[in-house]
Amino acid sequence: MAIKLARAAVRSLDNHQTVPYVPTGPLAATVTWREGDTAAAKLARRWELEQQDNRINIHAVHIHELYLQLIKMCYLTPAAIKILPLAMMVFNFWGRSGIWRARRRLKQWGAFG
Repeated sequence: MAIKLARAAVRSLDNHQTVPYVPTGPLAATVTWREGDTAAAKLARRWELEQQDNRINIHAVHIHELYLQLIKMCYLTPAAIKILPLAMMVFNFWGRSGIWRARRRLKQWGAFG
């Protein structure tokens, strides 16, 4: 079943006759925050959005802006946004150094060319 699904996904990516759905803007969305009014107000203040009760209103020029705003709202904080570029570089270096150390160790053991 998983192999069929994977093959179908690959075929769909190779299909260049279809285009992604990109609605024209401006767009408006309302997010209902289930943690209540207080949590919605805190989040709306953090991202400078309109809020009424437990609903947060988002206005965007295009779908990409709306999607980015939803990602920021759900997963990030303003502080995280500021350190994200540096954090990505550090974690990239950390990962590459781990691969380098693993290859070096394998070479010492004679298991890697």
